[in-house]
Amino acid sequence: MRRGRMFYFRKRLPAGISKFGSNQFICLSLRTHLPLDAVKRAARLLTVYEKKEIDFVDALTEQKFCPDTFKAILLEAMRGELIKMVAEERQADQVSDADIDQRLAALEAENQRLRRAARKKEWGDVLDLLKEASALVSVSLQEPIPNDLGQRAITLKRSLNDVKIAMDEGDDVRTASRDLLAGHGVADFDAFIKAPILLTEAKAKTDELYPSKDMKRITAGVHRLLEEFFGNSPISILTKEKQKEFLGWASRLPRTQGRSHGRNRHGQAGKTVTKAEEISKADAEDLLCLEEIRSIEGISDAEKRALLADRLVPRVTINTL
Repeated sequence: MRRGRMFYFRKRLPAGISKFGSNQFICLSLRTHLPLDAVKRAARLLTVYEKKEIDFVDALTEQKFCPDTFKAILLEAMRGELIKMVAEERQADQVSDADIDQRLAALEAENQRLRRAARKKEWGDVLDLLKEASALVSVSLQEPIPNDLGQRAITLKRSLNDVKIAMDEGDDVRTASRDLLAGHGVADFDAFIKAPILLTEAKAKTDELYPSKDMKRITAGVHRLLEEFFGNSPISILTKEKQKEFLGWASRLPRTQGRSHGRNRHGQAGKTVTKAEEISKADAEDLLCLEEIRSIEGISDAEKRALLADRLVPRVTINTL
């Protein structure tokens, strides 16, 4: 199937082995807009799927996130809510005791509802909070929400309500949120509630600190890769696991990447070629080469491996990474 320019692999999950029942699908990006490349990748993926179906279908649908990703999402959610509280505190008009009592009762009732939801493992009350925060750190939040993340999000939501209760009872937001911030390892309230630093801002600061021509060239190259992979995201998304994921993607770049767009050729305006397109083209060439060599008869596997080593598209070196 195709969404926009990209092709996707879509397969219905068998109800017998999936805990989510019938009419569930696995949908994975084939990471290419090239039809031939998509067909070959889908065929290979289907072969692996059919061999390992029982082992990994539920593992995929359970959607395991690493602890660093959880932390990034929850911190962003907390930052957003505290920023709203600061704005409300600055603009607050005088409120009657009756209105404050009514608001306190509503917050207490919400906390009680959140406790019941946590016992039932129902995360609907924090879904919007998590979706908004995950979008800010460029993490795709799919449903169902992992229980660990849902539990921690409900705990955070209750703690944020406790901060609001303390504010209604007379505390300022900094004092009311002191324990919450300490529990998440945040020492400086004012620094925490500032807008997160984006990749473009980090690049600009790096260019300011290291203004030599060579350093700016290196920084620009790294930034192009990061921005294509992550978008202009907050630098808090660059967790250890995300860095590994990024380097794994970058390691597939052809050694000649960046030289095929024609920008430096005299008399040519050039064209924009994304790194993902260069990787896709190299992967497609390697796949065709692999199938061609595999079909050769009359030579040993060792000879086939030697041919393959000579003909595969060279990728970037470890030193380059």
